[in-house]
Amino acid sequence: NRLGFVQGRANITASPTWSVQATGYYRDLDRRTLNGDEAEFEACDDDLLPAGAPEGTLCFGDDDDGDADDDVHDGFIAIPLIDRTTQRFITALDAVGDSAINRTATRTRGYGATVQATARASAGSRENTFLAGVSIDLADIDFSTSSEAGSLTEDRGVTGSGLFASLYGLGGDDLFNTGLESSNDNVGLFVSDTFSPTGRVHLTVSGRYNRARIELVDLLGTSLDGTHTFARFNPSVGVVVNTGDGTSLFGRYSESSRVPTAAELSCADPAEPCRVPNAFVSDPPLDQTVARSMEAGVRGRWGTGEWSVAAYRTRINDDILFIASPELIGTGYFQNAGDTARLGFEVQLSGRVAGTSLYASFGLVEATFESPLLLPGDEKVNDAADDDGLRVDPGDRLPGIPRYSLKAGIRRGLTEDWDVALETVTASDRYFAGDEGNDQATLDGYGVVTFHSAYRLGSAVELFGRVDNLFGTLYSTGGVLAELEVYLREAPNASDPRFVSPAAARSGFAGLRVRF
Repeated sequence: NRLGFVQGRANITASPTWSVQATGYYRDLDRRTLNGDEAEFEACDDDLLPAGAPEGTLCFGDDDDGDADDDVHDGFIAIPLIDRTTQRFITALDAVGDSAINRTATRTRGYGATVQATARASAGSRENTFLAGVSIDLADIDFSTSSEAGSLTEDRGVTGSGLFASLYGLGGDDLFNTGLESSNDNVGLFVSDTFSPTGRVHLTVSGRYNRARIELVDLLGTSLDGTHTFARFNPSVGVVVNTGDGTSLFGRYSESSRVPTAAELSCADPAEPCRVPNAFVSDPPLDQTVARSMEAGVRGRWGTGEWSVAAYRTRINDDILFIASPELIGTGYFQNAGDTARLGFEVQLSGRVAGTSLYASFGLVEATFESPLLLPGDEKVNDAADDDGLRVDPGDRLPGIPRYSLKAGIRRGLTEDWDVALETVTASDRYFAGDEGNDQATLDGYGVVTFHSAYRLGSAVELFGRVDNLFGTLYSTGGVLAELEVYLREAPNASDPRFVSPAAARSGFAGLRVRF
């Protein structure tokens, strides 16, 4: 990743009442990836070769019914290899690989600006703050991928062959190489007014109109070409009431929306899944997601500290989920998967007692599906799946989201110049990705502690140290259900479809901080 970013801000006071704020930015990102993946390249049966396929064409995947005419739908792709130096097709006898080196290159140039006018006026205890503005965000993106046939090594690395998968000459578009240009234009108009009819009541009404246009240009074919336009107005209203004893009651209703990304728009066809973001295919359009949220609570002060209690509910219509494909291992697609909801409760506390600073934040969230779904499923991965797929009922929890979480910390000064702190993050269990129906055992919760210390050598110099995962806790931060396709030397008879992401081990950092 190579990033260049520049930003400018200005604040102009036009009068005692009016002011103008402006920001502008330019962002240039060059991102390149290389990843070794398992692949299923093998010599094609002559009877299955599509018309026009060169000699030595390889097959990728498995053909369920042996019919070459519907190969892509059966997870079978006939594919020749090409030597990019000579631009000649290579026979399968020269290279038959069980893996692939997939490369991507993404160049993004983004730029935009926001201009906002603010007016503040007061008359006695009545105050009013009004603002209105416009934002423009533009981006041009160049994206390309390639897939090189290779061989899997004993340590699960991949050795490349120098031969690249290509579907040129077979008709249609290239499914293993992508050349794509995308332009994203986003314009927003927003307005907000906060009115205080009394010194204790503050009412805020706001709204934002968003219009997004995404244009895709396929450089290697035509299947990705398309222009997608989304527009919506999102309102919000909130109220804060001060009770006069340092306590405030608050409530808010708001709406927000998110448009599909270029990757989601071009990877939404179950019949032609893709290795996101390694490849794109022609797909049906997706709808933008719309979230409607309600929040209410109370906050106040105690001694030198603050506290708050809040409850919220967010319902998302036409939520976009990534669905694993049962046809080709390691692929998938995006789809609008009905409605989802988050119902939550939060308690926060912070303050200082007898020279000791502390804080704690507890969250409870019930993140659930709200629409019945039938997702692709493989009974070898999830035995709850059948021939029709994996059933998801309203009320099933969303994978990867813990129900409970706790963050807390305490800091104490041992001397005037030396202080130490302990922080903890705790999360409850959660369901594996691929277990949307909540039929399998969950991924265990965890608790981890971090230690901080700082010693000031003067007003401008400080020594600091930190130990993450102080007690060396073994835990996992995420999990997914997947078919075991690669031989594991460390576990030769492994058959458990649960794959987990282990957390970082104990690690320590120390340094010197100087302020000028």
